[in-house]
Amino acid sequence: MLPYNIVMEITANYHVNNYYLKSPLEFKDLLLYQIGRKYCREGDVTPRHVHDKLFELTIVKGGSATLITNGERFRITAGYIYLSFPYEIHEIHADQGEKFDYDFFAFYPTSPQLVADFESILANHNSPSLRTFADDKVSSLIDFALSEFPLQDSESELLNGLFYSALTYIVRDFNGISRPKLSVSGAEIICMQVMNYIDTHLLTISTLTEVAEKFNYNYSYLSSLFKSTTGKNLADYFRSKKLQTAKVLLTTGKKSVTETAVILNYSSPFAFTKAFKTAFNVSPKEYAKSKKARK
Repeated sequence: MLPYNIVMEITANYHVNNYYLKSPLEFKDLLLYQIGRKYCREGDVTPRHVHDKLFELTIVKGGSATLITNGERFRITAGYIYLSFPYEIHEIHADQGEKFDYDFFAFYPTSPQLVADFESILANHNSPSLRTFADDKVSSLIDFALSEFPLQDSESELLNGLFYSALTYIVRDFNGISRPKLSVSGAEIICMQVMNYIDTHLLTISTLTEVAEKFNYNYSYLSSLFKSTTGKNLADYFRSKKLQTAKVLLTTGKKSVTETAVILNYSSPFAFTKAFKTAFNVSPKEYAKSKKARK
């Protein structure tokens, strides 16, 4: 029998959560990290959290909410679906005056074609506001899949078919999205792609040289191009994103300073503490303690 874990909170705000974040279920074409349904009261907040290496669908069933991804705010209403990218900082605020219900589906593709398709989506839809779409087929397929839990071994092939179909429709939807034509230079496009790559691979990047090599440039050239085009230092951008993510990790109370330093690829807890204190005038340990005291 396949493993499963269902969390059910029966209150005014409750959810059904098939949770596999620590040990994703392996299907033929994807890894399944999480699938479930959440019912929110008006004004409820899904707190800020950092996604792992996974994509996630937020499929709105009723009501409306404000989504915040990497600081960018936008509203989503019933009938629409939002695609979150790996390693993003994400939160949801249900609107006042009505309840907000949504399904969630967290996954990562494994078949070569789907991996290529979703890498293309990553590269071409960096702005969160470009990742909201409507597709009843995707919504229905996740509905059907959710109804199959808890799982039996015999249902694995059926579920893979449902998931594969949903991912295929998502790829088609994004390939058909008409994006506004912007009057931008080649340098601006490169910088937007670099920022998007950093945002979505933050926990796996060890050095910015890796980023430069990803785009077939040497680091000195890319750094100079980034500075002249955006007015910001590439290293400062990377450092700022890491430290903002560190704040989120520390706020949850689930990661120690040492664990956060490891996750964000700092050479040591001391190096992380020094960078954090320089940026925010408080040590990460003191920051975590102050956040815990306010809860």
